[in-house]
Amino acid sequence: MVKITQSLIKAFQKVEQGFDCPFKFKALYIDFTHHSEPTPAMSLGHYFEYLATGQLPRGGNAPEPIMLQSGTNKGTPNKEYRNATLQAENFKSDIEALGFKITQTGIKLVHPIETDVEGTTDLLATHPKYGECIIDLKYSGLINDKWNELGWVELAYKIQHMTQALHYTFLRRISFFFAVYSSANEWERKWFRIIIDPDAIVRHYQDIQLVRKLVADRTQKPNGFPAKPSLSECIDCPVKCKFEAKHPKIEDVHYPQ
Repeated sequence: MVKITQSLIKAFQKVEQGFDCPFKFKALYIDFTHHSEPTPAMSLGHYFEYLATGQLPRGGNAPEPIMLQSGTNKGTPNKEYRNATLQAENFKSDIEALGFKITQTGIKLVHPIETDVEGTTDLLATHPKYGECIIDLKYSGLINDKWNELGWVELAYKIQHMTQALHYTFLRRISFFFAVYSSANEWERKWFRIIIDPDAIVRHYQDIQLVRKLVADRTQKPNGFPAKPSLSECIDCPVKCKFEAKHPKIEDVHYPQ
């Protein structure tokens, strides 16, 4: 049974829109024969989250900082990792000041009826006003970026973020928060409470049903997840399949159009 997570939903929507490779999607989200290696930014985020919450990354190993190799501070964490340490301390201070009490970390949530729909959340907490709640912790260099789809300005228009908030609200009808800490400096952070309209939850359930059906239909076909190689996508793809593009394609340009 394919597990319907918010990551799978977002990845499959990109496949359906023609922005990502179906073959890679199948390897990562259905067959689990490969996994994406963390980028430097992801590794930095894992380090921040580990210091902030004690939660280990998926591999189970405690993240290590990148150390300076020269200068008077040789052998100490570089600037990015020093900032992450300070921001982790800010998070601990904020949690207390804002009235939250963390009860669990890294919790797998499964829908009580749609048991193939699940997700793992960073934090479960309690609050005097909001009761039990989910807190998703982010470490981002896009905290003030209005135009990037992963930016943290005009949040209601950022489908990637809203899909995550919708999914976890669908799994458990409790308050959902994003706690976003800047990787660009040691002080800037934002907290958001995402208030989901009930109609949006209904639409999300319809999306889940559609994704479930389309993934099942593709899985039953011999070539339901064909490779879509391109030089730019294949260069960083963890699958490295036999269809990997190693050279550019010749593109035809018609002039005038």
